This record gives sequence, C-alpha cells and structure tokens, in this order.
Amino acid sequence: MSTRVSIINSENTRYGISSGPMFKTMTTSKGIKEIISLSAAYYNSLDPNGSGDATQQVIRPRFLQMIVLLISLLNNEDLAELKDFLEATYKIQADRRHIELLILKVIPLLSINPRVFLNALVPAIDGFPLPGGDANADENHSHIWNVFIKRILDYGYILPGTVDDLGRKQFSWIIQWPDDGFKSTSVFNTLQYSGRLRTINDIPPIEVHPDSGCTELTIVMTDDSKYVMSPKDLDNIVYMTPGTYPLQETAARKRCFDLIIQETFLNDEIYQAVKMTNVIVHKVNQWLANPKRNGGMVSKLVRKRPDHQSFLNDIMATGRLVEVFAMLNQSTLAVTYKVDGRKISRIDAIQSMARDIRTLRAFISHIERRGDIVNDHGFFSMEKRELKQSLERVKAQIDLAEQSRTKVSLNEELSNEPIAKVLYPEGVKIGDGNVWNGYKAWCQEHDGCLNVEAVNSVIRNVRWLTDGVIELSLDQREPKVFVTPIRPVPEGYRDDEARIGDTAILLGRFVAIGEHTYDSSGLNTVFRMVNYLRIVDMEQATQSRRGRNRLQESEVRPRCCFK
Repeated sequence: MSTRVSIINSENTRYGISSGPMFKTMTTSKGIKEIISLSAAYYNSLDPNGSGDATQQVIRPRFLQMIVLLISLLNNEDLAELKDFLEATYKIQADRRHIELLILKVIPLLSINPRVFLNALVPAIDGFPLPGGDANADENHSHIWNVFIKRILDYGYILPGTVDDLGRKQFSWIIQWPDDGFKSTSVFNTLQYSGRLRTINDIPPIEVHPDSGCTELTIVMTDDSKYVMSPKDLDNIVYMTPGTYPLQETAARKRCFDLIIQETFLNDEIYQAVKMTNVIVHKVNQWLANPKRNGGMVSKLVRKRPDHQSFLNDIMATGRLVEVFAMLNQSTLAVTYKVDGRKISRIDAIQSMARDIRTLRAFISHIERRGDIVNDHGFFSMEKRELKQSLERVKAQIDLAEQSRTKVSLNEELSNEPIAKVLYPEGVKIGDGNVWNGYKAWCQEHDGCLNVEAVNSVIRNVRWLTDGVIELSLDQREPKVFVTPIRPVPEGYRDDEARIGDTAILLGRFVAIGEHTYDSSGLNTVFRMVNYLRIVDMEQATQSRRGRNRLQESEVRPRCCFK
C-alpha cells in the first residue's frame, strides 16, 4: 500500500529484477502506457452491443481488471498523457484521485498495520500527507477515517457496508473504523461511483484466493417460475447440452423437478439423399474416367468440351443439424437449433435445409437433362435403369426433407434458452450493468448527516429465495427487487438484513436499508442506515417509451437524511 505514493511521484519509472549490482529492466511506465493504448482495438471487439455472443460478457470484467493493474503502474506524467484516451475508450475517470480510488476497489493491497494503511491512503487520494504527532495517534484514526469517507462522497463515491459495519448513533452511514483498524483495501470492494463515467462499477475486485463455495444459484425460467440449481449445471443448460438436470422450487413446498434437454436429428433425410447422390456422382465419374467403354452414356450425362471432360463434384451438406428441446414439468420452455454443435437461429436452420434441398434438386435436374433415362431400352439399359431408380430414391428423401423443413417453419417461436435470468449471489458475478437507479448524495458539514435524493419505498414483504438471494416487495412499486447480502449471512441472522417496515432507498446498484428515527430536536424524521444489499436483478414495469427522456430530465426524487 505504501508503494502507491512512490509510483505516483516517480519519474523515468522502470520495473524489473534487481540482481545485486545490476537492475534488469523488464518494462517502463512509458512501455505500459503504450500497451494500454494498443489495447483499445481488443477492448472494442468486446462490445456486447449488437452481438449475441455471451463470451464477451465473461471476458470484459477480467479484461478491465488487467487494464486497472496496468494503470496502477503508471506515474503521474504518463497517466496525464493517457487521461483523454482512458476516459473516451474505457469510460474511466482518469484524474489521479479517481484512478487511486479505482485501484483501491479492484486491486488487493495490504499494509503492515492500520497506521501505515491510513498514512498511505490519504496522500494517494488527496495528495497531502497526514499530520504527525498526536493528530495521527491510534485513537484519532476513527476521526481520520470518517473525514476521508465524507471527502470521497464529495467526489461522487459511496462505500456500502453491512449490518455489522453501520448503524452508529452518529455517522450511521459510514463504515465504522474497527478497534484493530483496517490493513487491507478489501474494505473498498463495494465502492460505487455515481458520476458520468461509471465503468468502475462494472469491474469486480481481483480475488487472490477466490472462494468456490457457491453451491446453488437461483434461476428464473422463461415461464417466470423460480428454481434453485447447481452452478455446475449452468453452462450445460445455457448451451442446451442434452441431459437431465435437477431443479428445486423456491416455493415453500421445495419440490424437485427434472429439466430434460434432448435433441432430434433434423436433416437425416438430407444426409441420406446426399449419401445416395454421391454414389451416383462416383458412378458417373467412373464412366468419365473410361470414356471409350461408356462414351455414349457419358455424352448424355455431361456437356462435351473440346479440350476435356469435367468430372462431377461430391455434394456437401451443411452439417449435422439438430433441434434441441428443453422441457420442464411436461412444458417446453425453449427450443434451439445447432449445426455441428454450434447454436444457430431457427431461420438459419430453415435456410440451411432449403439450401441443401435446392442443391440436390439442381443436381437431379442436371442429370435428368443430360441423361437419356426416360427410355430404359437399348444400349446401357441396365445402367440407365439403375440410375433412374437411384434418382427416384433421392427424390423420395428430398420430399421427406421438405416436409421436415416445413414442420420446423410452422413451429411456434420460443426462447433459445430455458433460463431467463440468473440471480447471482454476492461474490459470484457482478450484477447486470443495465441495473442502475440514479441518485444524488452529499454530506452536511455542520452535522455530518448524509442527504440523498433517490427513489425510496417501504418494504412490504421480504422473501429469502435461497441463502444468497432475497426478494423485496416495495410499496408504490409493483416490480420486485432481487438483492443479495454483501457478505454471507447465517440463517439465524437473516431478519437483520431487511425487515417489513424498513425503508429501502435505491442507490445505483445497491439498496440502502434505513430505520426511522428523529433528529436531536425530536421533531424531524430522519433515518439511521442499518445495511446495504446489492441488487442482482429488478423486474421492469412496462412503460411507454414516448416522452421517457423528458421524464428523466424533469424527474424529482424524494430526499432522505441519514444521521
């Protein structure tokens, strides 16, 4: 942690290995600056807009973690040269103060004790050292911490905490400085920025020792039913891999059902037709290879050219085309189509079948036009009779393939995945980047109260779907909000996270939980902050798009005050 100030203020910065009297340079701050500049092309290719590739959503957070790691090695001079690039390309606030707060959130840094932690934290963010002597004594660290949290609030940052961290009589909204202090930047893992460039909220903290203890996920199916499943089955279900996957209801009865995914071969008739057609091709090519013996027959099958006889090419089908069904409790939730294991749309499947059928019909038409097979007498009558019979068998398979294509085209359009939403618990996946509830927050200097202008509502129902996902129903708000605790909660303490009658304030990607209380005069109602819950999903109410931008410009949010 203490190395941050050294990197910030260094010049001609080099990174390498010191081996006694020699320092072996591996890279420099300017070299890292060039690497970041060249990364834009790859980053732009990860833009999920207009693409159905879910792989991008997995790669992008890890890629941004790598960018933050590289940015942390830049000195002030090189960072200043990259400022416009970082803001335009990555939508990252690139002033040194904002970059250091980004580093605090993403990169795990340690100090040997709380005093070193604070003495490195404040200069890196604010640019000036803490005073020495009694002002920096251990008993004053709580005051320094409170002042620091209020200062970063002015920059647009809030630091959500848990029931164990919040709820003091004064400064209930600030995470309490513990008796043994903080020594790690992990306290900033939940840091949230409300300004214009909010990519920081999309970047999860780097986990040096990732916890793989997640044993269940809550999923919402395409029919809006909710179930609990094993995370190990998620990829197979999303990619519609055939098999049987057990699910458990989130309702009180907790019944178990099997999600059955099975596939059927769609273009088997086309494959049979192609196979028989290629036998004909090989036979004709044999005749072409020995024109003296079968010259009369050859002249009827292919055009003669003055220089050579052209051989016929094998017919190639599109690939192994299958229709995959996902069925749960005797209902079909999803249908998708695959070619050689790769998912394609229904219209692509129909077009592939039509293309193969068209190719086969064109070949048959070519043979029938060039070959004298109408009359099966005369020379080569046996060969012509066999050829005619083979073509009839091919035509029969083509007719069956056309029936299969028509059946697919008349099928009802369903989702290509059975799962509509996955409600990830904290620590498994950062929430949906589209979930954002606008707010404005500031601190009153005279009393340290937090003022917030944000959508808020009284909680009228709390339902735990799993150990990590809670469903909140709010007054004056029909859609439900799905949240997860910041840290795992023992079953006996669930009631502390959110209760009926608490006030829920929607702050960005978090729900702040407040309790009603009164100010020092006993006359004015204020709130005491007791908890934060991370939003994993929100049901969106259907509303007209007309005039929506005008509503956003004139939107007035109620104001709350936290002691």
